[in-house]
Amino acid sequence: MTYIAFSTNRGFASIEDNFVNGFQRVVLVYDCWSSHFKTVCKTHQLCTAHLTRKLVFFEERYQSKWATDFINLIHQALELKKNLTQEEYQKPTIKRTEILLELNILLQTSVPKEQKDLCAFHKRMAKYKDYIFTFLFYYYVPPDNNARNVQ
Repeated sequence: MTYIAFSTNRGFASIEDNFVNGFQRVVLVYDCWSSHFKTVCKTHQLCTAHLTRKLVFFEERYQSKWATDFINLIHQALELKKNLTQEEYQKPTIKRTEILLELNILLQTSVPKEQKDLCAFHKRMAKYKDYIFTFLFYYYVPPDNNARNVQ
């Protein structure tokens, strides 16, 4: 479900005004806008489409192997999502565990300090790593919030 509220800004005050009680039983799917992390909800899912677009930018700008590896990991996770049965979301799976381990390795891999925007993205992903592959744990949680853009 998508809920749209008009506001003059995307700050947390606007979220509080429109969603007084938050979304205690909902997994919110969105980009990395900081005010969204303050919203009361069950958990979060970062939009993989937003992440991928940013990673493609880093790939093209810096020829970043790290960005390429991250894109490949997202694609592996999306493929796994297609193949998981509803029951498999409730129990450990080898492939999901491998993806999470690979994510941890990727986030422990340093990126060039002179690539400031890539460093900032890397730091943000490390901070919010628990929300990158939430969709692999919930059957009804999509990996992105772009469904409304698909024709």
